[in-house]
Amino acid sequence: MDLLKGCNQLAAACILLQNYPKQGGRHDFFLALGGGLAKSGLPLEDAKALLIPVINASGDEEAGARINDIENTYRKFSGGDLNITGWNQVKEFIDPKAIKKLGEFLEIKISYVVPRTDSNSFDAEVWTTPVSLQSVKVNPMLPEMLPEAIRDFAIDVAYRTDVPLDFTATALICFLGNVMGRKYSVQPKNNNHKWKEFPNLWGAIIADPSSRKSTCNFEK
Repeated sequence: MDLLKGCNQLAAACILLQNYPKQGGRHDFFLALGGGLAKSGLPLEDAKALLIPVINASGDEEAGARINDIENTYRKFSGGDLNITGWNQVKEFIDPKAIKKLGEFLEIKISYVVPRTDSNSFDAEVWTTPVSLQSVKVNPMLPEMLPEAIRDFAIDVAYRTDVPLDFTATALICFLGNVMGRKYSVQPKNNNHKWKEFPNLWGAIIADPSSRKSTCNFEK
């Protein structure tokens, strides 16, 4: 562990220790904290490395139960359980400003679920620290990644419209998926004839304005 990462982890531990809940709320707190850390992408081992010293320093007589809360929550999250609590519930114990600093020290994104405002709306997550697209490194698409049947056409359109191959490949693959529709399917399990996956594909080209995103979609 480098010095800066160690200092950041110590600062995060201090925030948690300073806001360690009193008896009666610790179980709910650690369930929510575990859910928040899991949803933010912090590996379980890193979470335990952070929390075990905090729990021990607090003098909590049920230290083992706290670790079990964290492990069980991570296990449920890995199993696809969407009912686990998270940062919304952590806010009941820790000030949101402190939670924001916690996320900065741990280099994770803190997100909250927005309550529904009407019966037709869907729950949504709000990112408190949006990620800049310029900071995301994406490997270039290579012609070899495309099936031979469409490779030359995709390369030709990309050349003539002066756009990256990614643009034409995205549009072309989604178009082919729509053409096939429900005529073809994949059966993932040999003896399960009810589970079929159809080539229904959705794609989006994300790029700067005036970068000819729409041009390749209308090319023939």
